[in-house]
Amino acid sequence: MTVNGVYSYAKGWLLVDLTIDTVPDDIDWFGFYIDGEDPDKSVGASPYMEQFLSPDGRDKLCETWEEPEEYELENTRVAFFVRPETGNTLITPYGSVSLDNPEKIPAYLFDLVDFEYP
Repeated sequence: MTVNGVYSYAKGWLLVDLTIDTVPDDIDWFGFYIDGEDPDKSVGASPYMEQFLSPDGRDKLCETWEEPEEYELENTRVAFFVRPETGNTLITPYGSVSLDNPEKIPAYLFDLVDFEYP
């Protein structure tokens, strides 16, 4: 897994941009949670609004709330939102991501991703 960035987005929300070493269908989304959460009770809380991006992160591969239909790359670049209320580390089946010191989101990424308050 490669962490491409962790960005401040909206009040209390961070945008996490990762490249995961697998295809979209094989991502274990239920294994993602913020440290301090009970993983068995946080299903659906983290991550939020997963969006699949091109390898350079400049284009979306499909509409929000969808997975790409055909995916020829071995790695998946995905951006999603988290709200770290219980801790500062995102635990994933692919490694941990520090949520400390988020950066300012680049304009191209801010314009690219969709966000809806839950």
